[in-house]
Amino acid sequence: MCDCRTRCSRLAEVASRSANIYWVGHHNQFHLIRRTDRALLWINILFMMTVCFVPFSTALLSAYARQPIALTVYGVNLVAIGLILYGHWLYATSRHRLVESDLDPRVIRFASRRILIGPVMFALASILSFVSPLASLIILMLVPLVYLFPGKVDRHWTGPRPR
Repeated sequence: MCDCRTRCSRLAEVASRSANIYWVGHHNQFHLIRRTDRALLWINILFMMTVCFVPFSTALLSAYARQPIALTVYGVNLVAIGLILYGHWLYATSRHRLVESDLDPRVIRFASRRILIGPVMFALASILSFVSPLASLIILMLVPLVYLFPGKVDRHWTGPRPR
């Protein structure tokens, strides 16, 4: 049997994985982004600022896991990270601004949809926290698992390279 401190520690460990998942997604975007400009740098800074808030929202969640406000703060933090990541991708790929001109539009669409799964689900979990904190917590913990498995866009940049 484990005590509350152990459960909170485990919850914090699992919750912090969400930030790691977004960081991997951010890194993956740069496999396809070939150039940068000042606006993308500012979007990047905004992304990093929201990621830096994760230790606070995670600590709050681990201390008050069944309280709607803690679940909402954590969920909204993840929504913000996801939407900024989406904005980052949208800015870079709009009219092929910072990606190769021959990048397949399907890859852009697949990546966009994959990025938006998180913010949509985390927003749902945040709203649900006021009705069922346990269901909200389960969603918050399960959604990152979706990103552990490669999607169609991952196969694009990890596929065979021309010789």
